[in-house]
Amino acid sequence: MLVKYEELLNDPEKILVSVLNFIYRLGKSKISIDKKKLANSIASTDFDKMQKLEKKEGFFESKKNEKTGESVPFFNLGKKNDWRNYLDNKLIKKIETKFEKEMLELNYL
Repeated sequence: MLVKYEELLNDPEKILVSVLNFIYRLGKSKISIDKKKLANSIASTDFDKMQKLEKKEGFFESKKNEKTGESVPFFNLGKKNDWRNYLDNKLIKKIETKFEKEMLELNYL
């Protein structure tokens, strides 16, 4: 199953239900989705909420800056994270050339 980040952002409930259906089919079991729990899962894992929680309590997976020793936020850019804004144009072209087939298939080009 392929889940695109953009689709998850646009319709998290639909995508999570699709993922759950996929998992249940793999296990050959009947699906039972509690809508209240699903909504709570989506709300409790909202990026802004996770970012605030990390600032308040820290986050185990965050790394330390080797030079300063300070924690580098794990929940950093979120929805603003568009790789095209952070990579050199030569590297972007190299990625697009190397993975052209896949990027076309996924409507990234």
